[in-house]
Amino acid sequence: MMDHLFGRRFLLLSGSLALCGAFILGTIFHQRLVASREYAAAVRRAVQDAALMRPGAVVYSGMVVPPGVTFSDALAQMEIAPAQAQEIVRSAKAVVDLGQARAGGEIDVGRSVDGRLREVRYKIDADRTLSVRLRENEFSAEIQTIPSPAQTFAVSGTSIAARTAAKSAAAAKPHLQTNSDSEPPLTPASLR
Repeated sequence: MMDHLFGRRFLLLSGSLALCGAFILGTIFHQRLVASREYAAAVRRAVQDAALMRPGAVVYSGMVVPPGVTFSDALAQMEIAPAQAQEIVRSAKAVVDLGQARAGGEIDVGRSVDGRLREVRYKIDADRTLSVRLRENEFSAEIQTIPSPAQTFAVSGTSIAARTAAKSAAAAKPHLQTNSDSEPPLTPASLR
C-alpha cells in the first residue's frame, strides 16, 4: 500500500512540475515572439525613414587650409573632381575675391549619403561664410552672415580714479574723511 501511495504522489508531483515548467517556457517563448515582432516592425520603420531622409541628408567633412595652398588645391585635397572644383571656383569668384583666402581658413564639404557633392562652405571671417551649393546641376554661390550673439551687461561701481579723487578731496576737507575699511559709496556731494 505504501509503494502504491508513494508512486501516486510522485506522479502527481512530477506532473505538476512538468505543467508549471511548460507554462513558464510557454510564457517565455510568447514574450520572445512578441519582442521579435516589435523589433522587426521597428527595423521596417527605420528602413522606411532612412529611405525618406536619404536624398536630403548631407554629411559634412572639414579641413583647415594649410599655408601655401590655394582654394582650388584645397578642394582637390578634399577629393572633389577637377571639373567640379573649377565650377565651384568660378561661381565663388562671382561673390568673393578668392585671393583673400587665407591659411587657417575652414572648408567644409557636404556630400549626400551616397557620396554626391551637395555644398562647399568656406569661413571667410568671423562674420561671413561663403556657401556654394549644387542647384539644378549647377553651382550657386552666396555669402551668408554668421549671427553673433549680442550681450548687454550692466556694470555698477566706482573707478579707482574716482576713489582716489574722493580720498584727495577728503584729505583737503577733514569733515569728508572716511574709514578705508568700510568706504561708503561716493556721492556727488562728497566729491565737492
